[in-house]
Amino acid sequence: MASAGRLYHQSLRPLMIKWRAVGIAENVAWTTFRSPRPAKTAKRLVDNWIASPVHNRNMFDARWTHTGCAVWDTGASFWATCLIGESCPQSYPHQR
Repeated sequence: MASAGRLYHQSLRPLMIKWRAVGIAENVAWTTFRSPRPAKTAKRLVDNWIASPVHNRNMFDARWTHTGCAVWDTGASFWATCLIGESCPQSYPHQR
């Protein structure tokens, strides 16, 4: 996203197959807001997700068991993505 300079959602189907997920959601965001404290910039992005009903539902859905987030600072803008999902029960290593 950052290299393309535009915000978009990726196709989640390949990730569902790779991770053997029964469900997955994605939150994406970017901002030109810059704080001298990077944690403050990240907090602003997360606060915006929390304030958005759809993004909030993605983050706090009780079915989700796994999450992974990534951020990228281009120097001019700050980009973030968060994938949230639920793996198939048989994919858990301790149940094999």
